[in-house]
Amino acid sequence: FLANVIHCTKEISTRAIQTLDLKLTQEIPVWKSVKTELFLNVLNLGNIIDKSWGQSEEVPFSYRRSTGVATSYNAAANSGQGQWNYTFAQSNVDGLPVIANDTPISRWQIQAGMRIKF
Repeated sequence: FLANVIHCTKEISTRAIQTLDLKLTQEIPVWKSVKTELFLNVLNLGNIIDKSWGQSEEVPFSYRRSTGVATSYNAAANSGQGQWNYTFAQSNVDGLPVIANDTPISRWQIQAGMRIKF
């Protein structure tokens, strides 16, 4: 149970994400109605050209930032049930949070394959 609630007045937003994908396919007849299709998918093509393009930048959720630190535990407090004492970590909340761009959408990917159509 938290007795004090701390309100954060800072507003943080993330910018829009724009990516460019490329798909190439080639159908090759094999025999009668049997065909094979070769394909190549390039996801986030812009990121191959320039590493700053197609990056998904997010403001991390609170689980990535420590706002409180457990400083001590009193076993006799709270009618013998124990009580943790916390200190608010103001330095972890000041300024802009670390931007996380470690999601798969930020990375370029190439998929190649073949399928047979009957």
